[in-house]
Amino acid sequence: MEDPARRSRLIRGCGMAAMVGTNLVASLLVGYAIGWWLDRQLGTSPFMVAVWVLIGMTAGFLQLFKTVRRIGGDTGDSDGTGSDPRDRPRD
Repeated sequence: MEDPARRSRLIRGCGMAAMVGTNLVASLLVGYAIGWWLDRQLGTSPFMVAVWVLIGMTAGFLQLFKTVRRIGGDTGDSDGTGSDPRDRPRD
């Protein structure tokens, strides 16, 4: 039978991956919607859409980086190298 701790880590990892994809798409869609609405109100088409899509993309990638750092922290990675400090040889 499969190890319950391993199964839990796998499910958590799948959840994090789904969250990253959802956040990126949602950020782009919200940016597009705000830009589209502003363009219609101000008559500046397509300037505001371009600006707000870039803002949405930036927000999505910032969230991606936060999530990756959180995943790195879950593995015991305290120095950002992607490896567990307990696995390194001592000086």
